[in-house]
Amino acid sequence: MAKIHVLSGDGSAYNLVVHTTMPTGNNTVGNSWKACYLADSSRVSTLVAGAGLGQILATEATDVSAGNIIELTMSIPGKPDGSSYTLAQLDAFVDFKVNQELSNLQVKYKFFGFTRA
Repeated sequence: MAKIHVLSGDGSAYNLVVHTTMPTGNNTVGNSWKACYLADSSRVSTLVAGAGLGQILATEATDVSAGNIIELTMSIPGKPDGSSYTLAQLDAFVDFKVNQELSNLQVKYKFFGFTRA
C-alpha cells in the first residue's frame, strides 16, 4: 500500500491523498473503531483503481471501502520562498496530519453506538 499520493499543485499548495491503517481497539462503549467508522457513512476511495499515476491498486480500493484503510485528503502549503520540500519534510508533515486525524477519529467516535433503554 502506498501511504502518500501527491496529486496536483499550483505552487501555493499541493493536494495529497494519504492512506493509513485503521487503528485497532474499541471506543468507550466497546465498539471497534472500524465498526464506528463504517457505520458513520460509506467509504469510497477518491482515487481511481488502476496501475497508473494518481491511481491505487484495486486491492487498496477494496481495503478503503472495507474500512481496513483510512483515506485522508489534505493539502500541503507551498513554501513561501518557492523552494521544494524534501521528502523527509513531506513525510513529517503527513505523519503529523495522520496522527492528528487518528486522534480526531477517536474523539469523534468515543461514544458512537451507545444506546440506553
